[in-house]
Amino acid sequence: MSPAPGKVRVAAYGVCIRDGRILLVHQVSRGPAQHKWTLPGGGLDFGESPADGVRREVREETGCDAVVGAVIGVDDNVYMTPDGTERHGIGLLFEAAVDTEPVAPNDGEIDQVGWFDLNDLPEEITSGVVMAAELSRAALADRPD
Repeated sequence: MSPAPGKVRVAAYGVCIRDGRILLVHQVSRGPAQHKWTLPGGGLDFGESPADGVRREVREETGCDAVVGAVIGVDDNVYMTPDGTERHGIGLLFEAAVDTEPVAPNDGEIDQVGWFDLNDLPEEITSGVVMAAELSRAALADRPD
């Protein structure tokens, strides 16, 4: 086995679904999500549990307090940073709910937040959004009327 060329980044994301819509944030700075719509969430701090990371990130990126449920998926990808460093990203996708309307922090990292129909997502989205939307559509289809 050869040594890893870069670093592993573990992140946790909240998959908030309401009335067939998914909550997304538009990231304007850093990393593979730059200029894309993504799930609210991000890298874990040392010693932080994934669920606590989701709560912190959802609060920072949307102004909402999240109720965090079970892990519903794992997004796994290798990417290059702008400086050419290879990274391995592992994203834990958690069911989550918010009961207030999100507001973009305009902090230089996130410039927009919004609810999007699961069947009409923006073009520029991350692989985590694709996975979350597929899982959510399947779960909604399996619900009895």
